[in-house]
Amino acid sequence: MGEDSPMRFLPKAVREIEGEYTVVTIHRPENTDNDDVLRNIMEAIVEIAADRRVVWPLHPRTRAALETRHIKETLAKHIDFRPPVGYCQMIGWLKYATSVVTDSGGVQEETSVLGVPCVTVRNNTERPITIREGSNVLVAEKTVAGVLSAEEEALAKKGKGQTIWDGKAGERIARLLLE
Repeated sequence: MGEDSPMRFLPKAVREIEGEYTVVTIHRPENTDNDDVLRNIMEAIVEIAADRRVVWPLHPRTRAALETRHIKETLAKHIDFRPPVGYCQMIGWLKYATSVVTDSGGVQEETSVLGVPCVTVRNNTERPITIREGSNVLVAEKTVAGVLSAEEEALAKKGKGQTIWDGKAGERIARLLLE
């Protein structure tokens, strides 16, 4: 039977980015459509960029939000903006990242599988197990201090929870369906 997606693509993942870096994926309307929230997230990301490289594959919604507010060029001095990438390439970026700041549900699980510290900038998460297991820190307080505090907490935990992802979910699901 098949493996879970991150486990399946991990052998194909290549280290493309050298050194320490943080991957950012922010694209949800709750973060991109509110000027104050977006500004707070951007300020926090720029502070993170003072410590290490920040690589950000820009979702079209986020790109539009930054360009509409005329701040993309200013941020480009601090952040390595990239076009969206495919799944296998993204797994490679996540695998070697120092940390991840995201609002993506899938990325929360993938970082948990990979043992990478994750900060989720959302009011809530549909992946609460990542919070319980300690591989993810939720930031509902979308202030600069809130994001930076959560990243510090995530780095201290080192992304290591009691990982329950073993790449065999597909096998378990198939077995249950056959029963």
